[in-house]
Amino acid sequence: MALPEGGKDRRQHVRVPLNCHVHLRRQGRLAPIRAETRDVSSGGFYCLVNEPVTSSQILTCDLILPEFRSRKKAMTLHCTISILRVEEQASNFGLAGQILDYSVEN
Repeated sequence: MALPEGGKDRRQHVRVPLNCHVHLRRQGRLAPIRAETRDVSSGGFYCLVNEPVTSSQILTCDLILPEFRSRKKAMTLHCTISILRVEEQASNFGLAGQILDYSVEN
């Protein structure tokens, strides 16, 4: 992704390339939108979805963190996110979400 005019990156948190499964939920809909992250930071994530969503929309989601060497079990973050940006791509949509609140399930 190109840097904004002036060449400065405005991100507040370091991004880590990490593929995690995400289940996004809209209010009033039972079936989740399934997605996969491309990168994650302490403040949010970027993922690819196959359904359009709108910027500024508030969603709940389950972010399923993979197993690590020291942890033999996946961990789930139950989050409330705000959609910061949606980018239409050839076969899907890129979604940048800011984590507003979360709880952890071990």
